[in-house]
Amino acid sequence: MTAALAGGIVLRHAARGVQRTEDVARNNAHDGHHHVWDVERILNHGTAAG
Repeated sequence: MTAALAGGIVLRHAARGVQRTEDVARNNAHDGHHHVWDVERILNHGTAAG
């Protein structure tokens, strides 16, 4: 991450277009948050908390 930021690395994503390193990191963090939420919902399915 540090090297990619320092090097100005850019990803050319087929669907999302041009993304800077910080964009990729932000998107991955956002997607990861939602994946954790999905897994928690699955694990809690059928319990009083779910």
